[in-house]
Amino acid sequence: MSTLSQLMTQRVAAGAAYASAVDALKTAYVNLAALDLSVIKRKLPVRSIIGGL
Repeated sequence: MSTLSQLMTQRVAAGAAYASAVDALKTAYVNLAALDLSVIKRKLPVRSIIGGL
């Protein structure tokens, strides 16, 4: 069984991991939006960008 101190340390670590994941999601979302705009402007089919899937 974990002590209160260990649980608090794990909680802080989980919070930091969550914040990092949110930042990564925001970055990926912005990058995806930029790529979508590039596809629209060039009128390239999405398949050509993702390898023909």
